[in-house]
Amino acid sequence: MNFVQILLTGCALSADALSVTVSEAMCRKNARRAYAFVPAAFFGLFQGLMPLGGWLLGAGFSKKLLDSYGGYVACLLLCIVGGKMLFEAFKGGDSRQETELSIVKLLFLSVATSIDAFAVGVSFAAGGISRLADMLAACLIIALSTFVICVAGFFIGQRFGKLLAGKAEIIGGIILIGIGIKMLVETII
Repeated sequence: MNFVQILLTGCALSADALSVTVSEAMCRKNARRAYAFVPAAFFGLFQGLMPLGGWLLGAGFSKKLLDSYGGYVACLLLCIVGGKMLFEAFKGGDSRQETELSIVKLLFLSVATSIDAFAVGVSFAAGGISRLADMLAACLIIALSTFVICVAGFFIGQRFGKLLAGKAEIIGGIILIGIGIKMLVETII
C-alpha cells in the first residue's frame, strides 16, 4: 500500500471518531481550546494501535471473532454512552455540560470507534503488509490523520453546540446511538 491509500484509509477510519468528537463537543459548554486535543489524542491513539493489533494477530481466528462480535461490542458501548447523554439531557437543567469527558468515557468511545480499525489491520496482514516497519508507518499515518480530523471536529462541534444550545446533548446522544446501530447493522448484514 502506498501513502495515499493509507491516508485515505485513515480518513475513512476516523469517520466514527469524528462523529463522536463533534457530538461530544456540542455538549461541552465553555471548553478550553486546548481541550480539543484530549479526545483527538485518545481517538488517534486507538485508531493507530488497533490496526497494529489486527495485523499482529493476522487474518485467521481474530477476523472471524471480530466479524462475529465486533459490531455488537461497538453498538453496546456507543449505546451506553449515548443513552447516558440522553438521560442527562432529559433529567433537566442546562444540557450543555461544564465538565470535561472522563477518562473512562473516552476509553469506551475510543474502543467502540476503533474496532473497525482492528479489522483493517487484519486485512493489512492478509493484503501484503509484511514488514513491521511498514505497518508501524501505516499506523502512524492513521493515528495522525484521525487526530487532525478530530481536532477540527471538536471546533465544528463547539460551533454547532452554541447554535443548538438546549438540544446539543439530545442530538449528541442520538448520534452516538445511531453510530452504534449502524455498526450493529453492518455486523448483521
